[in-house]
Amino acid sequence: MTYEATIANVEKIISRLAEKDVPLDEAVRLYKEGMDGLSECRRELDKAKMMISEVSGDKDNE
Repeated sequence: MTYEATIANVEKIISRLAEKDVPLDEAVRLYKEGMDGLSECRRELDKAKMMISEVSGDKDNE
């Protein structure tokens, strides 16, 4: 899944969790799915930052 698709999925999860009628087991499953998505986004951002640093010759990140 792309970064953008993952963010969109996390936003849907947040919207669903904000509803009052979410059963506990679904809320726990959605929370885990959302946290996994956020972790994936962080990894993607870290990779992008490293690539930008390499291209720009940023010696501080080596």
